[in-house]
Amino acid sequence: MGLALNDTLRPSAEEAVAALRGLGCHVAMLTGDAESVARNVALGMNLEEYHSEMLPQDKQVWVEESERKGSRSLMLGDGINDANALLAASVGVSMGEGCMALAARAADVCVVSADLRLLPQSVALCRFARRLVRLNLTLVATVKAASIIGALLGKLPLWLAVLADLGSLLLVLFIGGQALRYKCWGDAGTSRANANLGEGIV
Repeated sequence: MGLALNDTLRPSAEEAVAALRGLGCHVAMLTGDAESVARNVALGMNLEEYHSEMLPQDKQVWVEESERKGSRSLMLGDGINDANALLAASVGVSMGEGCMALAARAADVCVVSADLRLLPQSVALCRFARRLVRLNLTLVATVKAASIIGALLGKLPLWLAVLADLGSLLLVLFIGGQALRYKCWGDAGTSRANANLGEGIV
């Protein structure tokens, strides 16, 4: 009698991979599983690039090589075999309710949820927040420069320069607050996705 065991693909895996591709990310799977198992998992996620039978040091070398080529890599792992690769990546993400403590310590971000859709949602939110930061910096620099030049040339009263500076601060706070209103996608609706995003990431 023969016994065959096979890993079950997480329901959110294929959707997460598609969402990451939609964000312009190249997705590859690094696993210590046998070639046949890795191939089946990759097919289930519509994943083009995968590497099987990798030792922990092999994963680390692969990530380091990607970094040397100029790619900023995000490594997702949940076990002790992923710790070195998590440290080597630009961003290491430890994911899963049962993720190993060592992997969690090696990661920059710990996602205490098994929903893989949180990963592309987090990437999208970070990019949105970065755009807000750049917008705020540009706004503040422009207002302050205009106020200083106007005051030095005598064309702008001091009280008006102070008022403009205060106004720019209030506008920065308003723009920054838009991150709290950011809408994530998900089958259960945007409000639930936002709640999961806040609760799942540490």
